[in-house]
Amino acid sequence: MESMVKCPDCGASFSIEAALAKEYLQKIDTENKHRYQKNLSQMQKTLDQEFEQRLKAEVGRLKEKLAVEFEDLKNETKEKTEVNQKLRSDLLEARKLLREESEKSRTQELEMQKKLSEQSALIRENEKRRVEDEFNLRMADKDKLISDMKSQIDELKRKSEIKSGSHQGEVLETTFEDQLRTAFPHDVISEVAKGTRGGDVIQAVRTQTHQHVGSVSWELKRTIKWQHSWIEKVKEDIRIGRYSVGAIVTQTMPPDTSGLITIVDGVLVAHISVGLSMALLIRERLLSLHEERRLLAVTDDKKNTLFNFVTSDLRKDFIQMAENLINQEQLLSKEQRNSERTFAQRRKDMEALMKVLAKSWGGIQGVIGTDVAPIKLLELDAQSEIE
Repeated sequence: MESMVKCPDCGASFSIEAALAKEYLQKIDTENKHRYQKNLSQMQKTLDQEFEQRLKAEVGRLKEKLAVEFEDLKNETKEKTEVNQKLRSDLLEARKLLREESEKSRTQELEMQKKLSEQSALIRENEKRRVEDEFNLRMADKDKLISDMKSQIDELKRKSEIKSGSHQGEVLETTFEDQLRTAFPHDVISEVAKGTRGGDVIQAVRTQTHQHVGSVSWELKRTIKWQHSWIEKVKEDIRIGRYSVGAIVTQTMPPDTSGLITIVDGVLVAHISVGLSMALLIRERLLSLHEERRLLAVTDDKKNTLFNFVTSDLRKDFIQMAENLINQEQLLSKEQRNSERTFAQRRKDMEALMKVLAKSWGGIQGVIGTDVAPIKLLELDAQSEIE
């Protein structure tokens, strides 16, 4: 049975065994706490020592591992550096080779472009020349439509463009010989051989019955300067060859001469364009003189009459016929100039039309582009116009 005790202060009752047990328990609890704290401190110290040892060991191991890895990384970095240097060297060499190859390719490309440009220029030039030749041929076909009178003048003009002086003279001689043979089929036309004394062409005038009535020594000159020594040569040729008449047909008339036919110191001089007309005049005079001499042989009265006619009227008739011939030649020259002016105007109109066509076609190409099929003739004409 428990002993009860009452507190004098509060009057509460409690068991002595319970109070003693509680005090004992508190004491034991306090001792246990001290022992626990001591053991816990000892254990904490032990754990700290073990942790420090383990940490040092782990740090040492990690340092060793890091040292090995660092050395390996260092070696790897060195190897990579060497590889990078080699790669960089190879890259620089490759870029150098690439630049050289690029420069070589560019040089080859420029040379190719230059060759292509030269070939293109040559093709354009050939095409231009072909079109010009074709155009000239077309114009030549139209030129054939000119009158017979102008065709003869054009033929003389074409022959006058021959550069060689000796060849020009031969062309003039051949042309004049052909004209004489065509105009006077009864006469004998002969060429004087080179190196032989005399004129260039000898015309033996004959009647329709082939009777010789006289001869003409023709001196043909195709130079740009008149020489007075030609007159003395013709006189000497007449004296030595005993010709009836001596005449000069020349491209250049004597100074201070306005007409196409004149007389210089007794020698007839005519321009090339009226040479055949003067030949007709001389031939008619020789036939007239032949007829007069025939009539003079009949009777003395007739001789006197014919002599008076020859000495008084012959010169007047000659001058009158020469003036008429000059008037006809002037009219012919005027008609020629009119024809050439008309022809030049038509050519100018055609060229203007071609320019308008080329300009219009260029405008169409500028709007539509290169899809439209080109017209080479118009493009070439436009290119020629620009150049």
